Amino acid sequence: DDGSTAEWTVPDFDPVIGALRRYRWRKWQERVRLNDNDRYRDSSASWIADHNQIDGRQPHTVRLVRRWTVRAPLTADGVRETSENQFEFYEWTR
Repeated sequence: DDGSTAEWTVPDFDPVIGALRRYRWRKWQERVRLNDNDRYRDSSASWIADHNQIDGRQPHTVRLVRRWTVRAPLTADGVRETSENQFEFYEWTR
């Protein structure tokens, strides 16, 4: 409500011990972003808001965003063109 913003990403865990946990988070991430699975978005955004309070302040809005990078093949002189893209596919409000 105060206009501040924060970015939350899927947790990253220790590569040895946390491999299974990381796998489960990645599978959740894959499923929630698919167009056919929009039924998971409301509960996912609500969970993210509830578990990401800052100094007792609760998030008012959660936006789910797809991000991807397009990388062209290397050219003869070793240059690779890239473009970063993002698309907001869901907005939840408390």
